Amino acid sequence: MERNGVSNGVIANNGMTVTNGTAPAKVKAANNAAGNGKSVDKFVMEALDLIVMEGLHKGKDKNTPVINFKTPDELLDLIDFKVGEKPVSHDRLLELCKDVFRYSVKTG
Repeated sequence: MERNGVSNGVIANNGMTVTNGTAPAKVKAANNAAGNGKSVDKFVMEALDLIVMEGLHKGKDKNTPVINFKTPDELLDLIDFKVGEKPVSHDRLLELCKDVFRYSVKTG
């Protein structure tokens, strides 16, 4: 599939092209703007590490409280849920993920 004259899809087993609809140059520019120079691969690996540590290991740790309870109003003060007009950095996204893990129920 082509969009703006640029093919950015992958060929699936059935021979069809699968695409996200965004030209590669636009993706690269957005990644650089959002990541402050960090590669997307590095961000994904850091996010995966965070998910494994916070979501999996801490959820199974008997010394970790099941919940750090906050009311919805308190959570609105603690976590910035606003979606802005401009992209945020990868570091900011990771901080938001940490906040979500901090206040989520650990069901491990």
